[in-house]
Amino acid sequence: MKFDIISLTVEDMERAVNFYKKVFKVEPEKENNRFSYFQLENARLGLYNPDADGVDVPFGENCVPAFKTNDIDTEHERLDGMAPEIEEITDNGSYRIFHFKDPEGNMVEVYEGEK
Repeated sequence: MKFDIISLTVEDMERAVNFYKKVFKVEPEKENNRFSYFQLENARLGLYNPDADGVDVPFGENCVPAFKTNDIDTEHERLDGMAPEIEEITDNGSYRIFHFKDPEGNMVEVYEGEK
């Protein structure tokens, strides 16, 4: 079995797609009002609008995807003006980490080092 995709729930697909286009610097592989996804290096990040299916699901911190980087300072600086909320970088010894919220209220983690 191979991990393939993790999806975040969103209320405004256009806003979410535009945000992640800037974050990942790529266009989505698939994009519509119900489901969009971005092909990343080892997996896909999906965006799911449950309203399109008439489904009631919680939004926000129901899933925290983590992305590893080799330059956390540059990523923090780049995302600082883009993300509605962003934490300061924390040094946890073997790794450095910060979290930010996307425009849909989803918490996302960025880290450098080995957890």
